[in-house]
Amino acid sequence: MRKIYSLAQQVIVWLGPTADGSDDVMDGHAHVAQVYREHLRGIGLANSIETESGNFEDRIEEERMFLADDENWSSPYFRRVIDDVVMTYAPLIRDHRLQKWLSRVWFSRIWIIQELSLARDTVFVCGDR
Repeated sequence: MRKIYSLAQQVIVWLGPTADGSDDVMDGHAHVAQVYREHLRGIGLANSIETESGNFEDRIEEERMFLADDENWSSPYFRRVIDDVVMTYAPLIRDHRLQKWLSRVWFSRIWIIQELSLARDTVFVCGDR
């Protein structure tokens, strides 16, 4: 399975049908991902996620190096990401929608660690989202 996941261009994870506010959780994830992409564009790292050119490990290293620089944590772009994460997930946590989403059967399976760590691109599908 290791070879399958590491060679796959994309892994699609089916979490099941819409239930317990899962549409709100999926929309929240999409919103936070968009804000993060805007953040990467703002700091000049947009190519690290938007292109398939180059080595995947190099792209991860480039982002890790950025995060290791304390100055970048105080950038207005990064503060917006943090603010949006809090504003997006706080109601989902308060209303237990995120907890219910994370309680789906797929998250209880041990091999998800392998799927997530080896896949180049993982797409979560829940209901029609």
